[in-house]
Amino acid sequence: MKKMIIGNWKMYKTTSDINIFKSEFEMAIDSANINVEYGIAVPSIYLCKVVDIFRNNKNIKIYAQDAHYKEEGAYTGNISYKQLLDCNVYGSIIGHSERRAMFNDTDEEINKKVLALSRNDLSTILCVGETLLEYQNKISVSIVINQLKKALNSVMDNDVKNVIIAYEPVWAIGTGIVPKPEEVDLIIKEIRKTISELYNPKFGNSIKVLYGGSVNAKNINDFLKLNSISGFLVGSASLKGSDFAELLELGGKDA
Repeated sequence: MKKMIIGNWKMYKTTSDINIFKSEFEMAIDSANINVEYGIAVPSIYLCKVVDIFRNNKNIKIYAQDAHYKEEGAYTGNISYKQLLDCNVYGSIIGHSERRAMFNDTDEEINKKVLALSRNDLSTILCVGETLLEYQNKISVSIVINQLKKALNSVMDNDVKNVIIAYEPVWAIGTGIVPKPEEVDLIIKEIRKTISELYNPKFGNSIKVLYGGSVNAKNINDFLKLNSISGFLVGSASLKGSDFAELLELGGKDA
């Protein structure tokens, strides 16, 4: 199965930056051997624009960084799954740790968002992960599995096919601190075990489970050795077109 690599631009880039990225990226992939599924999560103001500028690249999937669970309504500052569909966006990240910490996204709200997106046939990248204190207290597994179960509450077998899990230890995001591969392997295996119990063993084995947290070209090979990992959700390594292309090429070498 091909690996998947999704870049998360967070609150970076203007129109001119995006055009520079496009030029660098297309120049780099023209001579690269890309054998992964890939996409970019874009600030909401640029979603329609980025879908348009990459219209000739049928391989790239454009994601939102968050979406409201209502189709429409008086929710100032939010975007809905209906609007994502209108922009031909492929899906959305849901439950990123920065959304949980800075915008008070609760487990219940995250569950509603997962339900709304998955039922409308939009891909959902569901983020789970523990804080540094939770990691130090050796409760990472219970925290992550609790988040997972709450997020997937009432998500039926037919809808969970649209869900991708992204394990992102909060203490590793953007810090340069990277957990040991065996620590990541343990968590991802527990995630797969839980999915098997909630749905069925076949799906537990086949569901895409990404790792995110300071992944770059220098350390990606350490994680590619783990059979449990389906790919990566990356931040800073996706901001420059040539860097992202290099990561995609590296990510597909074991395919």
